[in-house]
Amino acid sequence: MSDRLGEETIVVTSGGTSRGTSHQSSGLGPGSEGRSFQRTENWTQQARRLLKPEEVTSLSSRVAITFTPGVPPLRTTLMRYYEEAVPTAAEDARGNARLFGRCAALLVVAIGLTGWVREVAATRIAAAQWQGWGLKRPEAVAPRRTGNFGRSMRQHAAAGRVWRRSECAE
Repeated sequence: MSDRLGEETIVVTSGGTSRGTSHQSSGLGPGSEGRSFQRTENWTQQARRLLKPEEVTSLSSRVAITFTPGVPPLRTTLMRYYEEAVPTAAEDARGNARLFGRCAALLVVAIGLTGWVREVAATRIAAAQWQGWGLKRPEAVAPRRTGNFGRSMRQHAAAGRVWRRSECAE
C-alpha cells in the first residue's frame, strides 16, 4: 500500500544560531566588551512516502484508501448503514418549510431593496438633469406673485409655452 501511494516532496529546514560575548579588562582603565550573533538557515527538498508502512498498519478500521485510475488516491471514512442519520418525513417537511420561509424572506428583502434603489436612482437622475444639463430649476420658472399680476402670468406663459399646429412652419 505504501509503495502504491508513492512519494511527495517536502521541504526540510535546518540551521542554527550562535551567540558569543567576550570581556577584556586591564588594570589601568575600564574594560571592553564585544558581542556577536550568527544565524544560519538552510532549506532542502526531500522525498517522503505519503504513508509509511507503519502508518498504514496504524490506520483505523474505518479508513479506506480508494484507488481509481486517473485520479489521485482518496482517503475516505467508512460509515455503517445503521449509523447514518436519515431524516424522518416530519424532519424533512420542517426542513423544507424552513427553507421556503428563508427564500420568501430573501425575496421580500430583494423587492424592498429594488424599490429603494429605483427611488434613489430616479432622484439622482433628476438632480443630474437639472444641474448637469443647464436646465433651470422648476422654482425659477414658476410664476411669482408680484404686484403686477398680469406681468407674472405673461412670464409664466412664455416659459411654459405650448406651440400650436397653426404656428408651426410646414
